[in-house]
Amino acid sequence: MMSRILAFGAILILPLTVSAQALDSGTAEESSSDRAFDYISQVREQREAKTAPSPAVQRQSRKEILDTLSPLLTTRDTPRGVVVTVPPTEFEAGKLRSDTAEKVAQVAAMVVAHPGVKVVVEGYSESGNGEDAQTHAQAVREKLIDTGVNPETARAVGYVKSRLTAAAHADNGRVEIVISGPAIGSVALSAVRNDTLTAGQR
Repeated sequence: MMSRILAFGAILILPLTVSAQALDSGTAEESSSDRAFDYISQVREQREAKTAPSPAVQRQSRKEILDTLSPLLTTRDTPRGVVVTVPPTEFEAGKLRSDTAEKVAQVAAMVVAHPGVKVVVEGYSESGNGEDAQTHAQAVREKLIDTGVNPETARAVGYVKSRLTAAAHADNGRVEIVISGPAIGSVALSAVRNDTLTAGQR
């Protein structure tokens, strides 16, 4: 009887140990909140993967998001997700212009309409300390949350010079909203079309 109790206790303690190790495995540059967010996201994705929609449904959801947001802001379909760009001209004193805030609200509506997606808001700047990047990213995240996006599925990150290419200098100060998750899969629609074309040529 005692051996069964000890075995059951070990089962309960093991997940807590794994959780602590996962949180401690981040680099020194990451904040504890970032590591926690990443771990929570991984756990959620593993859980949702078991009930992920079919590839056809994922493609349809991805297409709906692209078709809805492309007329509003520059939107790209990439392997890491649907990327919506808010240019630097859409910010005034670190805050979104009112008309742009309405567009970001529509981005939020699409996120809410597709359960199972998450959002990473990435700010880019040439500023040495990255304050502009973080400020812009946070402003967009706050608007997303104010319009219904779950705070647990949205985070803001600021990147400085090292993440900017020479060609991107004109977009210094931009923010990219990266929408991803099981609901839209991890395959860009262009990749599906290319695979279909290649198969048809065989």
